[in-house]
Amino acid sequence: MSNDDTPGDAPGSPSGDAPGSTPDDHEPVFVRSPWGTNRYVCNPRNPAGMTLIVLSLCLAAGFLHHLSDSSAWTEDELREAAHEATGVLAEEPHSFPSHLGHAEWLEERVEEAVDEAGGLNVAPGLRVEPAEQFGHHRITTTDTRAVFCLRVELSAADPEEDSDAGHGTVSGERPVPRYDLTATAAEGGC
Repeated sequence: MSNDDTPGDAPGSPSGDAPGSTPDDHEPVFVRSPWGTNRYVCNPRNPAGMTLIVLSLCLAAGFLHHLSDSSAWTEDELREAAHEATGVLAEEPHSFPSHLGHAEWLEERVEEAVDEAGGLNVAPGLRVEPAEQFGHHRITTTDTRAVFCLRVELSAADPEEDSDAGHGTVSGERPVPRYDLTATAAEGGC
């Protein structure tokens, strides 16, 4: 036995350590932050601490990738929203407030219908623009090159079929006009 070895140490191992261990195995997983705060951080000198650091970076990168993927429109999502908007517009008669022109009112209804049809997957960049011809709207996004034309026709709602016929009177005097909307969506410009 040499003078450097203490009793109980395995020959060739660092003093006080089990055979096959390294000094890093005894580093704590968490240490106090070296920046003077009272917070604990993962210790990169411990294998478990380094694993936690790498895993947290991978999880953060995966989450950011998922966010960037889900915040962009695809052509299929835009197609589905345009076609579902036709159903949303046709669901029930719509009241026409007298303070708006027909074009403005119709543009608002189309924008609301496309937003509603997109549901929770609505991402920024959706554009609904009126076309030259009344009742035609171009639906595009900044994420795709796809263009859809939504054509909407107005017709006076039949008061006998309108379940809300008594609804919408101005100061109790005259009824507010209600319209049935018939919409079709087609791929391509208007």
